[in-house]
Amino acid sequence: MGIANRTGKLEKGYLENTANGHVLRFQYNPEEFNDDISVEYREIRSPGISYPIYQFVGGEPRTIEFTLFLDNMENKGGTNKVRETINYLNTFLPAANRATRYNPPPELIFAFGWFVKPCILVAMPTRYTMFDRSLQPLRAEVDVQLRIIQ
Repeated sequence: MGIANRTGKLEKGYLENTANGHVLRFQYNPEEFNDDISVEYREIRSPGISYPIYQFVGGEPRTIEFTLFLDNMENKGGTNKVRETINYLNTFLPAANRATRYNPPPELIFAFGWFVKPCILVAMPTRYTMFDRSLQPLRAEVDVQLRIIQ
């Protein structure tokens, strides 16, 4: 089950840049995602009590993780979809060459069918697994790690 985009193709979800509205859509990729929700309790110990008392402190950051499998093998002579997608994801991370004044990266919307949340990208470890003769990436796996902000 997914959502239909403007071309009528069924897609599972997308990542949208909230600053400029640019969208990265994915059709059958990823197949799943992890939603990590947790809370924090502090232990209160007192002399003579058999078991500690637990005090609720607050919620932990909620994270979403999924892997994008990028493949440029079918795209003969066109733009490199692997590099294009990774460059898009890099816009959500602070650049090393920014000016001295801190400008945070843009937030994004993660949508996967019914699950739609505002997020920030916190990490994207990338494995390049195949290259062409000029060493342009043909395949890659990107482990996207997002933190929900609301």
